[in-house]
Amino acid sequence: LSWTFLNSLLEIQHSAYYLYEYAKEIKTIKNKKIISLSEKAISYFLILQKAYEENEIKYIHEINKLKNDYQFGECIKIIESTSGKESVIASYLKEIFRLIQLASSPLVNRYFDKI
Repeated sequence: LSWTFLNSLLEIQHSAYYLYEYAKEIKTIKNKKIISLSEKAISYFLILQKAYEENEIKYIHEINKLKNDYQFGECIKIIESTSGKESVIASYLKEIFRLIQLASSPLVNRYFDKI
């Protein structure tokens, strides 16, 4: 496990923690798009986990492909279409997606070290 990758994981954890701290005051999030986006963030992270565990470049490609759907697609649309606390939560989720995508970079080096 490289220090760069470990640092990336800590940044993801910190953002998730700050999202939790902010959202716990709300108690119930009713916006189905935000709920769906948070579930997709978990799935996105699981792809990163697979990339690490299996040391396969195909998962890094998947993360980078989905970047456009999430960071530059759904997240932006939700931020633009919501206000107040909902847009803040969507902004935290966008940051988590961004950090997950960046965390895949050190895994590319690890993959090429293998071949």
